[in-house]
Amino acid sequence: MARDGLLPPLFCRVHERLRTPHIGTVVLGAAIALAAGLLPITILSDLVTLGTALAFGIVCLSVIWLRNARPDLPRSFQVPLGGVRIGGVWIGTAPALGLAFCVLMVVPLLLDIAAKAARGDTIPAWLLLGYMTLGTAIYIFYGLRHSRLAASAEQI
Repeated sequence: MARDGLLPPLFCRVHERLRTPHIGTVVLGAAIALAAGLLPITILSDLVTLGTALAFGIVCLSVIWLRNARPDLPRSFQVPLGGVRIGGVWIGTAPALGLAFCVLMVVPLLLDIAAKAARGDTIPAWLLLGYMTLGTAIYIFYGLRHSRLAASAEQI
């Protein structure tokens, strides 16, 4: 993501000997350690599950979208289990199943957070809202301006 310009270059600097993004790893590790020290494990696990499922769901949806929007792009791999065309739209089996399982993981968590908020425990809902707001703000105020993906999409 940093190489594509969606995150600051700090996150893609690679250590000469270890060949890992060491500075980004330390920064992210410190933020995660702080969150782990301050938040109850149940809330933290819910946020991690939601974030992971959302990211994976976006990847699954992107595979379907890209194969329909740009069928001419060279593909270095084939989507496992193939896919079907419904009304001229290609829907891959693996991406569709991945998306379905992400929804199955996220819906109970969102319902649990909503139930807690209804009982007066609004902390998980506020944390989720803050988590989403921070991600959206990073994308809007940094990612859109610096994205090499948006520039390459405009050229297409």
